[in-house]
Amino acid sequence: MIDPNSKYDETWSHDASEGRIVVAKNGKYGIIDTSNKVILPFTSKYNFIDGVKGGMALVQSQSGKYGFVDKNGKEVIAPKYAGTDGYFGGYYGFQEGLAGMSDGKKWGYITKTGKVAIPFIYDEIRPFSEGVAGVLKNGKWGFINGTNKTVIPFQFSDENVARYSVNYMGANYFIFDNGIAEVAMINDQEVCINKSAKKVACPN
Repeated sequence: MIDPNSKYDETWSHDASEGRIVVAKNGKYGIIDTSNKVILPFTSKYNFIDGVKGGMALVQSQSGKYGFVDKNGKEVIAPKYAGTDGYFGGYYGFQEGLAGMSDGKKWGYITKTGKVAIPFIYDEIRPFSEGVAGVLKNGKWGFINGTNKTVIPFQFSDENVARYSVNYMGANYFIFDNGIAEVAMINDQEVCINKSAKKVACPN
C-alpha cells in the first residue's frame, strides 16, 4: 500500500476503496490506484470527488451539481443533480442498483446508467435495503419497491422523526435491517416495524 500523503496535497481516504484512492494535487482532484497509477487525471472540472462505492464515485461540478464517474474514471452520469441522498458526513450512493438524487425540488432514484428509475416525486428518501426504500410524501412516510409500488402505506408521521442536525436527516429511520426498521421516536421511545408493518421490538 502506498502512502499517498507523501506525494499529494490531500487524500479523501488513507485506505483504498475498491482499489482506488481519491487524491488532490495543486487544487485539482484525481483518482489513483494502489500502485500509484493515475486512473482519473487531475482535473479542475470537479469541485469534489468522493470515494468509490459499488464501482461508482460521486462527483460535484464547479457549479455544485452532482453526478458519477466509474472506478476507471469515466464520467457515466453527468453532474446535473442538485443533491444526493446521504447522512451526516457522507452519502449512501448506489444501494441495490439505485441511488437517491434530487432535481432541486423533489427526490427520486436513478440507475447506474443515469436512467430515472423512480420519478422525482418525493419530499425525502432513504436508500434501498432488503428490496424496499422509505420515502416521504405529504408529511407521511411509507415504503416502496424498485418499481415504485407502495408496499407499506404512507402512515408514519414525519413529525416523529428525530433529526439531530440539519445534515443528518434522521438517517437511521426507515431503513430495514434484518427485517426491522425504525419509524418513529415517541415519548423518547423508539418505534420499529417489520415488513408487514407490524410493531415489533427494536434491536438493542
